[in-house]
Amino acid sequence: MTRIAKAAVTAGITISAIRNWVRVSADWVGFDGNAATQSAETLNQLRIADIVIPAVTAALAILVMWNYDLTEEKAREIKEELEARRGAL
Repeated sequence: MTRIAKAAVTAGITISAIRNWVRVSADWVGFDGNAATQSAETLNQLRIADIVIPAVTAALAILVMWNYDLTEEKAREIKEELEARRGAL
């Protein structure tokens, strides 16, 4: 499979996952896309979701990166090894 095909498949999966997540989130907060107005409870839950979801994903990213062992020295070593394999860009 070529890089372009892999990127296209990855993009398709990502877009599908995001669309599904939006649907699930909208159902969770009680959002009705056909309604002319939303209830106060739905608006409050949307506000909470706008805070909680980014906070949780940021916390997960921090946890993943917390023990990621990449120093400047190690980054230089990786760069030198890559340049040795394929040449300088």
